[in-house]
Amino acid sequence: MKGVITGLLNKACGGDANRYLVLKALAGKTSSKLLTEAEWYGLLLLIQPEKPEGGKWQSAIGDYELSAICSQILTFSAKQDGQLEIPF
Repeated sequence: MKGVITGLLNKACGGDANRYLVLKALAGKTSSKLLTEAEWYGLLLLIQPEKPEGGKWQSAIGDYELSAICSQILTFSAKQDGQLEIPF
């Protein structure tokens, strides 16, 4: 299940680099290998993986929603690190 969680989080974050940043913001760790069972449980509750019969693993909250959550975490983290915000 940890591989499923990592894969879904990686997809929602748009790659390894952003997944590391999200993990750092949520758990203070950049590697999933360092997560405690409690932290894995927190990710499980956030991602809510499910596998429909005959389908692929997905998040019960939906791909768009999970990506939006990751985006908000990344934005907050960037602001905390003092990065400049570029208006579009």
